[in-house]
Amino acid sequence: MQPRKFFYRETHYFSHQVLLRGSADGLVGEVVALDGSDLTRSVIFKDVDWAGFCSATEDLKIGQSDDDLSVQDGFEVECHVTFYRTRFNFLLFNPSSQDFLALRAATNKISISANNPQGIL
Repeated sequence: MQPRKFFYRETHYFSHQVLLRGSADGLVGEVVALDGSDLTRSVIFKDVDWAGFCSATEDLKIGQSDDDLSVQDGFEVECHVTFYRTRFNFLLFNPSSQDFLALRAATNKISISANNPQGIL
């Protein structure tokens, strides 16, 4: 079960950006520095457990109420994920709800590999 669309970008202000996107090969992950350093790396994850991701996220409710605009130097998350029964499409600033943290954990779990034993997030 592969997603119709998978796009997850986490931008940590004045630090780095992590982008995960679906491709024909599986999942492509990129980490790019935003502070002027040369930190850039790209990884392809081939054996992605899409069924596990889908079951871990199908009941989550994430929306604009998860924003915390009181923090001005935190991070933002843009996400567009579409499966047959699961769909997320949001742009959030400093999210911290339990549902968002569960989505982030499930997203990180599919990016675990031998070269990234803790995941890309």
